[in-house]
Amino acid sequence: VNGVLTGSISGTGTINYSTGALVVTGAPATTAITADYTSVNDIVVTFPAGTVVADPLGSTVAITAWRTDMGGTNLAETTLTGTAAVVDQEVTITWPNGNIITTIGTLVLEFTVGITNPDTAGDQNLTVATSQEAAATSGPYEITVPDIGVLPGIVQQFNGADPAILMAQDTGDDAINNMVDSAGVDYTIVVGPGEYEITGAIDLDDAGLTLMSSGDTADTIIVAAAGDDAIQITAADVTVDGFTIQDTASGFKAISVAGADAIVINNIMTADDGYPEGIRVAADGATVLVNELDIAHTMMLVGASDATLSENSFGAGINVQGSTGIDIIDNDIIGSEFTGIVFESSASTDILIEGNTISGTVDAEGTGIYVRAHNLTLDQIQIINNDIINNEGEAIWIETGNTLTNSVIKFNTITGNNTETGDNAIRNDGNAIDAALNWWGPDGASTGGTADVSTAPVLADTANAVFSATKVVTGSTMDAKTAVGVKVSVNITTDTIAVAEYIANPEEAISGAIAFYDVYVDATPVNDDDLATIKFYVGDALTEVYIWSADTETWGAVTPVNYSAYGGYVYVSVDPAMLAGTPFALVGGEAEEATIAAPEIISPAPGERDIPLTPTFSWTQIAGADGYAFDLADNANFITPMIRMYGELGILITTAYAYVQDLPYSTPYYWRVKAVGGGWTTEIGWGGVGWGGSFDVESDWTSAVFITMDEPVEPTPPIEIVEAPDIPDIVIEQPDIIIESPDIIVPLPAETPITPSWIYVIIAVGGLLVISLIVLIVRTRRVA
Repeated sequence: VNGVLTGSISGTGTINYSTGALVVTGAPATTAITADYTSVNDIVVTFPAGTVVADPLGSTVAITAWRTDMGGTNLAETTLTGTAAVVDQEVTITWPNGNIITTIGTLVLEFTVGITNPDTAGDQNLTVATSQEAAATSGPYEITVPDIGVLPGIVQQFNGADPAILMAQDTGDDAINNMVDSAGVDYTIVVGPGEYEITGAIDLDDAGLTLMSSGDTADTIIVAAAGDDAIQITAADVTVDGFTIQDTASGFKAISVAGADAIVINNIMTADDGYPEGIRVAADGATVLVNELDIAHTMMLVGASDATLSENSFGAGINVQGSTGIDIIDNDIIGSEFTGIVFESSASTDILIEGNTISGTVDAEGTGIYVRAHNLTLDQIQIINNDIINNEGEAIWIETGNTLTNSVIKFNTITGNNTETGDNAIRNDGNAIDAALNWWGPDGASTGGTADVSTAPVLADTANAVFSATKVVTGSTMDAKTAVGVKVSVNITTDTIAVAEYIANPEEAISGAIAFYDVYVDATPVNDDDLATIKFYVGDALTEVYIWSADTETWGAVTPVNYSAYGGYVYVSVDPAMLAGTPFALVGGEAEEATIAAPEIISPAPGERDIPLTPTFSWTQIAGADGYAFDLADNANFITPMIRMYGELGILITTAYAYVQDLPYSTPYYWRVKAVGGGWTTEIGWGGVGWGGSFDVESDWTSAVFITMDEPVEPTPPIEIVEAPDIPDIVIEQPDIIIESPDIIVPLPAETPITPSWIYVIIAVGGLLVISLIVLIVRTRRVA
């Protein structure tokens, strides 16, 4: 209050305040009011230590006040303006002139600018006082660290060159779209960690384009635009790698694949509500690998072909419609609300469901694998080696009107389903199906529905506990040489063939056993010559084959047993009916492998030098050897050897070999020898042409290296030194040489006589003669 009011008022009346005076109107004369305007009732707010208060804070502070007249009526809210002064953390607000607040009034001070909280998060207090009242401390208020959203990172665009060249870069929510829109064929878009709230679908419409994150998947976030897909693949050979895609709405896709041979790898799809499609594949050749779709996102296969889904986590399961050649391998499909895998809408063919975990469906009728009542014909559906466990509904449910042809359910673990109702693990209301060779738990198989389900024989434990390898095919031939070590062919129409290798003997012990196999053939023979031929890629010509008889509970010998030395397998032919109820086959009695010792090198010995240019090679004789293979080469790897004696007609029957051509001087050469025996088997390549082979028994190679002799050097002729004969002393007598010079008279001027130049010539000639004489004497004495 601007001033302090004292006194009382009785009756009715109004107190009005004007500058410097209070005026009471309409009140009895007994009303007595005294006003003291000598002081100003300021409000002082002191913020906690560490608060930064701007100075000036601003010339005014907004004040929201609930005020009444002096009689307590006419309650109203009004906004006032006060002036502020700042000293450190203390703000003094001068009350606006001409306003009165009674004891029941309320006021709020609003600081809209200029206040910065302390750096330390936690509870804080402030104090408020007036010039008339003591300070009061507020209750605690919390200062928290602000949650700043993830900002977009840097998006870079590289061309398809090798090495790639940075073409452009951008940042911001639309950076991905901008870089994709301006990209070309085989470009790579590298997206830095950050959050990108895109405003429209990212359309990958350039062939060979790669969209990838540079950081962790969880740190590179694309927030889908409302009412649109997040990513659309419309070109061939496109890759999307390493993104978290959020908030795709129902009816839209996180990633839509409409281009052939796409790769979708290492992505995460999340949504808080709705049922969007996580990944929708409607094209050929897609690879979906190591992605994580939460419980809201369904994996969709609609008209897809030749696609592979592997090592993914599908929270809402997989929906298959009208697709062909799909491999669904090693995925986790856990916690889906309704189904793990559902077939609906239109027929599908050649679907492999292998090695998956399908578990924990939530709905009371939530099924592991479900064929909806859409009158579908599903062909070549293979459900093998899966864990279909602990689902609320059936493990597998085939509704009325559907038909499965050439389809198998083998080597699965089917346990813990329908635990609440105790209903069927497989409910079949379609056509008869084959579900033999599965593990149903200790209580055995449980089936229901209007159509037959054949479950015998059943596994004694999980497939992984019983078998080291398995394979299933539909049709009349099976090639599991690589996977299991078995091939099967049946000369009559066969729906299913299944083979497996046992970890251990599944039945009664048998002496000398080397391997155990399970061979299952679902066929009905008609004639005596209807046979199943089984090739076991183990053993040899001495191996025996037995089959387990469930009737007598003994191993029975199978005869005849044949062996292919060329193919390396034992094979038998049996009645297919024997493989329908007792699918255990055994191979045993493998003979010890024949061996032969390796020869020892005699000459040239390893490392020997100064070997003649036409060496003779020799080695020790080996008992039992029919001959010896020999190689001579100029390299240690014997690539394109100079001499090769190996093959059906090319071995040596002696323990020596003479090389008749001259080898170069001072050159290293490599040679080796091994003993061989038995017959020669030619391996046949393409077109029936033999390209190699081997003997029945061969030793290891024994190798050596030698160096030929150095080139001889022509001898230097001898030098004969002959002593010189004595030479007699030679005495040369020098005759006296007298040169007579004629008298020469040259008249000279009397006054200045001049020596003529010829005098000097004579003197010079004489000097030369003297010098010559001296040289001749010296040389003569040396010879003497």
